[in-house]
Amino acid sequence: GRGLSLAEIERALDKVLEQRPLERVVPIPRSGRGALAKLGNMFPALGKLGIEQVRRQGRKVQARRG
Repeated sequence: GRGLSLAEIERALDKVLEQRPLERVVPIPRSGRGALAKLGNMFPALGKLGIEQVRRQGRKVQARRG
């Protein structure tokens, strides 16, 4: 029912930023990572569904480059 003061907005932003740090994604051309990052930002709960599969794939890639 009422507008927030600047101090209230500042406290809310501080709380959010402390709990969840910002992430920066640099897309690699033609890799599809940029689209996946945008999709993940739109639907964060979906990321939990495939995280283990993504980790396994990442470990395989790292082992080959190793």
